[in-house]
Formats: sequence, C-alpha cells, structure tokens
Amino acid sequence: MGFLGVLQCGHIEIDQHLITALVERWRPSTHTFYFPIGEATVTLQDIAIIWALPLEGNLITGVDTKCTTQQWQNYCHQLLGFQPDERAIKDLRIKSTVLHEWLLGNTCDSDSPFEEVLQEARVCALCILGGILCVDPTGNYMSLLYLRYMEDIEGGVSNWGVAVLAYLYRKLCTASQRRKVNIGGAMQLLQIWAWSRIITIAPIPSTINTELRPTIIDEENILPHPPYAARYV
Repeated sequence: MGFLGVLQCGHIEIDQHLITALVERWRPSTHTFYFPIGEATVTLQDIAIIWALPLEGNLITGVDTKCTTQQWQNYCHQLLGFQPDERAIKDLRIKSTVLHEWLLGNTCDSDSPFEEVLQEARVCALCILGGILCVDPTGNYMSLLYLRYMEDIEGGVSNWGVAVLAYLYRKLCTASQRRKVNIGGAMQLLQIWAWSRIITIAPIPSTINTELRPTIIDEENILPHPPYAARYV
C-alpha cells in the first residue's frame, strides 16, 4: 500500500513548542512559513525523501456523505473483518480505540486465510493513516473514507504522498486561526522537516540507521533506503 517507509521510520516524540512556533509562522495565503531569512514550506519532494510515500498512483479524492451508519458498519465487516458498534462511528469516522482493541485481540499467523491477512493489513493501514499520516485534531477518530482505496490492495498503489501533504496544509491553515488549540496532520513529518531545515535545533541522528542505501524504483525515482526520517528513530 506504500507505507513501508513510514514503518521503517518508527516513532518520534513530538516537540510541542517547535510545532507551535511553526504554526505561528504559517501563512494560509501562500501555504508557506515566514522566517526572518525568507519563506519555506513542505513539498512533495520532502514527503518522498522523509517518508518514501508514493507520489504516483490512484488519486485520493472526494468526500462521501451518502452512506448511513449501518452501511459503514457493513463496509467495515466486509473489508476489516468485524462490524463496529454504531456508537463507534461518527461523521464518517471510527474511534481509534476500536481498531486498536481489535488488533490486540486478532493477530494473523502463517496459517491464517489470505482474506484475514488482507483485513488485518487494512486495519493496520487505517491506524497508520489516523495515527501518523492524517491525524485527526482530537486524536480519537480515524476517517473511514480511506477504506475505499484499500478495497483492492494488490491492484496498485494510491497517491498517499499528495493526500498527506494536502491534509497537512489544511490542518496548518485551520490551526493558524484564532482560538484554535488543537492541530492535526503529519506532525512527525513537519518536525523532521524542521530539523532538516534548521539544523541548529536538530538532534544527533541515530547511528543505527545512518547507513542510507539508494532504493531505485525507476530511472527517475531514486529514494534513500531507509527513508531520511529513520535516522532520528
């Protein structure tokens, strides 16, 4: 599905003060950060280098508001292998705790049917999207709309890099408004981007993952392996 690079990078603690400082310098009119030395912003190239997210493939577009709660429950049963309680679904989103609890109680092994493996992979992908890539400002819900792009896992990769960047831009614009206290989006990505641009605040990279080898996807797409963010694990 294109999330291997994110898994290789692991988890980092978010520097709340750094994120707040960046939000204060964000300008929604230009989608850039205003620094004393000029403007800068997160680009698609940053997405590819830091997390190795795919920048080509099926586009992540559209908002589906036609499905009822019961239809979403049936959809989850079909693609995820379980039917969540109707109280766990709100405004096209599902509580993150429901997915976490299901993963803790259901683990596939080498003898599991292939369909169950696919279902668990979709649950894991939703957790990655809702917990790292496209984080909800509350941190309690994950969008079910992404399931539409996981129906055929073997049919090709979706353009998650563009979707993650667009979502980050939108959440930065929202957070920069008055009286906003929460922010969503890929905060780990934003923090690593800031470390790579403002080297005086960057921590010392890990010695475990500093040996970067090129991953040649095609002649025009050569990315570091593991991704750039892995050096800060």
